[in-house]
Amino acid sequence: MPGLVLHSSALSSLLNMARLVPSNKGYTAFGSRSDSSSATLEVIEQEFVTTARAKGLDEPTVLVRHVVRNALLPVITVIGYGIGFLLSGTIVVETVFAWPGIGRLLFQSIGQRDYVVVQAVVTLGAVVVVVANLLTDIVYAYVDPRIRFR
Repeated sequence: MPGLVLHSSALSSLLNMARLVPSNKGYTAFGSRSDSSSATLEVIEQEFVTTARAKGLDEPTVLVRHVVRNALLPVITVIGYGIGFLLSGTIVVETVFAWPGIGRLLFQSIGQRDYVVVQAVVTLGAVVVVVANLLTDIVYAYVDPRIRFR
């Protein structure tokens, strides 16, 4: 990991590792630049962008009102679903570095067979993931006018 080699501080290395989330391409940065740039290039080639330019809109208006709003959708998806992966990563980080927190509580509760605490922490994690997905859908509706709730 470059964070381990280039930085001398353990905290900076930890923060660099905490930003990594699993994806279909291996481990990528949370909301990575490659996802947003490829989405932007995809949207710029769409017909509605050409139509907006043909109507005489200036380039900043076309970029902000048409390109950015549509290119944000994949980035919002990565951020929304990455919250679950970051939540699961707290178990490892808090256990390895002996930091007090909910991840370490879960790890210790599993070792002590305290099933009530394990159920509570897992339920809390599930609620956090569901709320993150709900917020992702709400942000979708705000960013993309084609997506509306009925």
